[in-house]
This record gives sequence, structure tokens and C-alpha cells, in this order.
Amino acid sequence: QALAVYDLGGGTFDSVVLRKSADGSFAPVGIPVGIDNLGGADFDDAVFRHVLRSSGVAEADLNDADPDIRLALAQLRRECVEAKEALSFDSDVTVPVLLPSGATSVRLTRQEFEEMIDGSIERTIDTLEDGLDSAGLEPEALESILLIGGSSRIPLVAERLSERLDRPIAIDA
Repeated sequence: QALAVYDLGGGTFDSVVLRKSADGSFAPVGIPVGIDNLGGADFDDAVFRHVLRSSGVAEADLNDADPDIRLALAQLRRECVEAKEALSFDSDVTVPVLLPSGATSVRLTRQEFEEMIDGSIERTIDTLEDGLDSAGLEPEALESILLIGGSSRIPLVAERLSERLDRPIAIDA
């Protein structure tokens, strides 16, 4: 019995294929693989950039030497992180944009968010498939794929993994 671990955290993606032995222990098979600079923080950045673009805020209004602007941008970044997390459960969110130059809001749908990150999710699955190749296994040999890490809970992750590998998905509690 083999199990693939898909770990999409805040800053990195890691995966490993494990084989369960008769005594119930697990041992890696093949080479653990990952992507060093791909994770939830990149998805936060994508939402942040989208919200800034969509809000119509002029770049001249974003002088980060101004402490009020720095504080407002930090708050906006927190709002974007919360929006990303909410989109795992909701079909759309509204992100308030409160800057010294004025206030507005930006609506973001789950579909728009998924379009922003789809290429990155595909890269993680390509990498997981590289790990399967190094283990000499086809996806059919996997009992399941275990999702670990906060960003692995984005619905698109399980959807894409199911489409490409057709294996049961388990989510680490």
C-alpha cells in the first residue's frame, strides 16, 4: 500500500510517496520532491495585487515611506489573506480597501481566485507526479493522497488532484 503526501503550506510545496509496511510503519519510496518558493503566501500576494489593481488605487498613492500608508497596506494584506481563506468556503468575498486617499471595496469570486492560482496548483501536481515517477509507481498504486498544510484546503487542490490522478483524497485534521 502506498500513500502520497501533498503538503502545500505557507511558503513551500513538498510531497513524498510512502509505503506502508506489515508492521504499520511508513517508509519513503523514491525521492521526496517539492517547490521551494511556492505556497499560500504566493496566493496571498496574488489576491493583494488583484485587489490593488481592481480598486483603481494609483501607484502614486502608495508611498510606503508614509506610516499611514504602510499601516493601511498591512491591514489590506490581512484582509486579502482572510479573503483567500474565506474563498475555501464561500463563492465570493468583498475586500475592503481603506487607504488614506479613500475607501472602496473589491469583490473577488472563487472562480477569479482559482484562475489566479491554477497554474501554481498544476505545478504542484506535476511535481507530485515526478515523485511518483521516482518511486516507480503509477497513480493507481496509491491508496490515497493525504493533503497537509493550510493551502491544501483550497477546494481547487482536491479538484485538480482528483481530475489528474483519480485517487481518493484524505485531508489531515
